[in-house]
Amino acid sequence: MKGEEGVLLPEHPVYMHVTSSTSSGISKALPCSRESMRELFTEFIPFALGLIYKYYPECWTLSKVLRIYFLPRYRYTNSGIMMGPVSSPPPSPAMSIVYLLTTTPFPAYEVYSEPDVLYLHLLFGLKDKKIARIDTSFASMALTAGKCLEEKWEQLVDDIRVGRIDPKLNIDENIRWKLVKNYMKPDPERANELEKEFKKGFDGIFKRIWPNLKVIICATSGTFSMYVEKLEQSYARGCAFFSTCYDATEALCGVNLLPEARPERYTVVFNSAFFEYIPVANSGEDQPKTLFMEEVKLGEEYELVVTTLNALYRFRFGDVVKVVDFVEQAPVVELQYRVGQLLNVHGEKTSENALLSAVCKAVKEWPGVSLKDYCCAESVLLFGSNKESESTVPYYIVFIELEGDLSSLKLTDKQAELIDVYLRAETYPYESFRRKGAIGPIRLHIVKPNTFEEFRNYIINNSGASANQLKIPRALRRMDYLDFMLGKIL
Repeated sequence: MKGEEGVLLPEHPVYMHVTSSTSSGISKALPCSRESMRELFTEFIPFALGLIYKYYPECWTLSKVLRIYFLPRYRYTNSGIMMGPVSSPPPSPAMSIVYLLTTTPFPAYEVYSEPDVLYLHLLFGLKDKKIARIDTSFASMALTAGKCLEEKWEQLVDDIRVGRIDPKLNIDENIRWKLVKNYMKPDPERANELEKEFKKGFDGIFKRIWPNLKVIICATSGTFSMYVEKLEQSYARGCAFFSTCYDATEALCGVNLLPEARPERYTVVFNSAFFEYIPVANSGEDQPKTLFMEEVKLGEEYELVVTTLNALYRFRFGDVVKVVDFVEQAPVVELQYRVGQLLNVHGEKTSENALLSAVCKAVKEWPGVSLKDYCCAESVLLFGSNKESESTVPYYIVFIELEGDLSSLKLTDKQAELIDVYLRAETYPYESFRRKGAIGPIRLHIVKPNTFEEFRNYIINNSGASANQLKIPRALRRMDYLDFMLGKIL
């Protein structure tokens, strides 16, 4: 980081990839070589586009893409190397071509307020009726875009009708002038068309305002599945979802050759990095024995170990996968969980998928509400704080944000206990420890509306993660994150 040469790479790094900090709460910076950057633009991105056009040939048109991304505030190391997320490579001629293929003009990306950039993405996207594809990092962002559309459609339609940008947006006047002068011609015909559809309601609105829309490209696996379910039942009814790659800051791990499979399946890409596999039974060891690709077995779970061109040597980045098939000798895997997101107060190792399933089942039995978002913390995080529990038995603290009529919501003790009941049914180790009294019952807290939007902004401002890469941590590991949630209880 201070500029000493030859420590991690034999060459000078061209970029520092910053991790999202989801598991630990602390971002890491990983060096990126020129060769690795070349592979990104000449091999991996074209391959991902090829998958999209293979499975959704209707997208192979001259129409532009609605790309909902946010340019990060790049930082620099002491030696002047640019730092940022892998999803937002530094400006280059190749990236300039990407911007030409999207509905949002480049000057809009120079706005750093996320709500204002999202508004601009939607504004320029709405102007183009021929969109066949939406690209964004995660399904949660597509849902946020739908909600923004529902809340601000009147301003968006007015802007399109008269050829302006809402004066309430916090945009530098020079950027506003560029956008209005070059890209905002009055279009009353399109405005009237949109207004007619919005007044009908927002069920299936994406397909109604963009009749050619075929697919939304975003991460859909793991806990993102709950956002996909919401989208399929509301804004994106009738749209396909496709998670093209299993990608991490550390390496491209796999590609999706079965877009309709649920849960998502990825064929391991063995030319992007060298992978080794630790059987999960041995993952708690400091130096566990690893297996090679040809040694893994169908139906077994493994923690991945990666060696890359970017100076990572036998690096354990925390992902656990299950081998569900093979393409020739390449394993086909389903992502199970991240080691850092396991809940583990007594050796039970409860995965985020198990908790998600229990939360979803429980909330479906609560009257008049639906699940918006959730997270959890282990009671041991309170140890030594002024909020320390009097209980000597460890337990989970679950925070849930709901949608619906909260004013009349009064859960009975039996309804409040449902998450614990379903989690005991999901995982035998948790059930066993609960039955023995080694783990206490879940403590449930309903939080205020918009808590998770505010939490998301808090993480971005306090962790170094960017909006493009941020995943809400399901297991909170930082006391300030827990304090934030405790301050939002209804």
